[in-house]
Amino acid sequence: MKRALTTIIAVVLLAALLASAALADAGLQNFSEKTPYDGRFTDVPSKAWYYDSVAKTSGYGLMRGKTNTAFFPTGNLTVAECVTIAARVHSIYHTGADSFQQGKPWYQVYMDYAVKNGLLVKERTDCNDPVDRAFFTILMSRTLPAEALEPINEVPEGAIPDVKATGSCHDAMYLFYRAGILTGYDATGEAKPEKGLLRSEAAAILIRLVNPDARKTFTLTGTITLYNPDGTSKDFPAQKLAEMEAQGWYRYPVIRVYNAVTSSVIAKDRLEQALKQGWSTEPFAPLPSQFKSSTTTGIPVLSVDTGGAEVLSRENYVNCKVSAYNVPNSWAISNETGGIRVRGNSASYYGNVSMIRSHQVPYRIKFDSKVSMLGLNDGAKCKSWVLMINNGGTVDSLKNGIALRMGRMIVDRDGYYCSDGQYVNLFLNGKYMGVYLLCEQQQVNKNRVNVAEPEDGNTNVRVGYLVEIDNYSEEPCFRMNYEGAAVTDVNGTTRTFRGNDYSVKSETFSQAQVDYIAKYIRGVFRIVYQACEKGNYLTLDANQNVVASSFTNAKDCVSAVADVRSMADMYILYELMCDNDCGEGSFYMCVDFSEGSKCPKLTFTAPWDFEWTLAGSSTGSLFACAFRSSSFISQYGDRSNPWFIVLYKQGWFRDIVKQRWAEIGGANGVAGCIAEENALINQFAADLNRKDSYTADAARANLNWIQKRANWLNGLWG
Repeated sequence: MKRALTTIIAVVLLAALLASAALADAGLQNFSEKTPYDGRFTDVPSKAWYYDSVAKTSGYGLMRGKTNTAFFPTGNLTVAECVTIAARVHSIYHTGADSFQQGKPWYQVYMDYAVKNGLLVKERTDCNDPVDRAFFTILMSRTLPAEALEPINEVPEGAIPDVKATGSCHDAMYLFYRAGILTGYDATGEAKPEKGLLRSEAAAILIRLVNPDARKTFTLTGTITLYNPDGTSKDFPAQKLAEMEAQGWYRYPVIRVYNAVTSSVIAKDRLEQALKQGWSTEPFAPLPSQFKSSTTTGIPVLSVDTGGAEVLSRENYVNCKVSAYNVPNSWAISNETGGIRVRGNSASYYGNVSMIRSHQVPYRIKFDSKVSMLGLNDGAKCKSWVLMINNGGTVDSLKNGIALRMGRMIVDRDGYYCSDGQYVNLFLNGKYMGVYLLCEQQQVNKNRVNVAEPEDGNTNVRVGYLVEIDNYSEEPCFRMNYEGAAVTDVNGTTRTFRGNDYSVKSETFSQAQVDYIAKYIRGVFRIVYQACEKGNYLTLDANQNVVASSFTNAKDCVSAVADVRSMADMYILYELMCDNDCGEGSFYMCVDFSEGSKCPKLTFTAPWDFEWTLAGSSTGSLFACAFRSSSFISQYGDRSNPWFIVLYKQGWFRDIVKQRWAEIGGANGVAGCIAEENALINQFAADLNRKDSYTADAARANLNWIQKRANWLNGLWG
């Protein structure tokens, strides 16, 4: 009996000693990866910033998923989950084990443990509510003893801007900052104690809590740099952050921007986007009272005063004075002198005076001296400007607006020319005319189509030329018969090309110059046609004669005489817009034979006149590289573009198109232009709808059409 009793006592003493030994081993070394993470959480990507933290907290047994396969990293940590984590950390540190047996509710065993071990003063009843960062930090600070939270950072009192000395979380926050467990929510060092905590954020903090090697060293000086809209910056005590923000200081560099209605302070890194939306970095010129009743949205106002004289002629300018309001001060103009006339053909009702009097028509303004208009084309000063509107009213102006915006993205990006544009409220002799698109005149100019025009009287043929495919041609002009060729387009339709007139829009001083550019363009088309359709590789000699060449493929042959990149750019734009007129009118090209020329090959340039666009369905078929339908031709004539029809069938040309489409961002690049245009439509809607209440909605529908087309083209070119 005695021997049995002795044995029992020995066993009890051994158990006590073992328990004592276990308690003596309390410490951070108890945290280890007991169950290696097996990648089970499908919502935790391997490249996510929190992947390692989630993997380790899972392996340590500190956090579990909401389900076996989902961690919910962007979900808010709840009070019950916070208490559970605290109980596990405390238990593992002190005993080396997490031996909890869940009951009902599942978190009750952890709640009881937290109260019993002094982590909580009393049981929480808000268990399913999101936890805030203050409660999480306070609770976690009680899980480990002071020796496990040695300071590694100098964080002076008052350095955490939003933690008050009297706040309940003050001690815990400073303890964790100094220990390198918390570093601040952002560069200011703010703790944001009242902000919720994501489960992914909790995992990252927990790893630093239980693994000293993961803790962060940093410096909080107790000061913070703040920024003022006037461009200055200054250091303030961190505790004064809220006070200084209330006085108009910001945590990041800012700038004040203006429009005609108000001003706003924005982050400097948003300035480029704001400028595209009509904001300026300088105050706006005030709008005279006589215009205020007709414009309410801050759209720029252009006032043209002819002294009461009517503007009815397409040939003769009427003397005028032009002023601009509702624009930044540096863009404002006052009583600039010049002339104004009606422009266009069908848009001006072919000069019918009674129709011009009763309808909106486009105008051309020619100043007496060069003027910068509303900052267009980087403030370039020119004499000639266009106020564009068509028979469809402002809706057509908006078609031109988005087309030119996309043109600047596509064509300008490659260094070719595309007109800038700005919507304006036009007043003629004080009468409100509507919303027009102010844009640039298609002309030779160092800021526009930059080719070398001959000086007055110079008959040298080796100069620069700007030419337009023009169904309203006037001298000087020439006829293109496109080799009289019968060609099959990309859709399988075979037709003989219809001839077109080409007008020379640059200055010429001799018939020899007209003949020279005519011979050249006819020769280039012959080379394109023969190379692409016949496999016959020709070229031009020094006198623009078509001669045999040593080329062995169509790409090299055509590229020797034509800027194929410019052709691809223009093709993309006209394919996006489905322009019925792309082979008949307002289609420009240039070449410059002078020494030092920037465009020594035939270059497609200056996209223009997009009111007759968005034809048919936005998806399902190509347009600019195909013949018009028989029904269209019977009513309007064949306005197909022979250049595009021949080129697009070539695989090498399609490759260039695809490359350029990728460079502009494809459908996403188009979406960026549409977003900018939509912002203006939304901003100016009240003025856009002043003449016709449907204008803004019609414009938005057109933008949706274009985006659908871009998405469809992505399937071909993406």
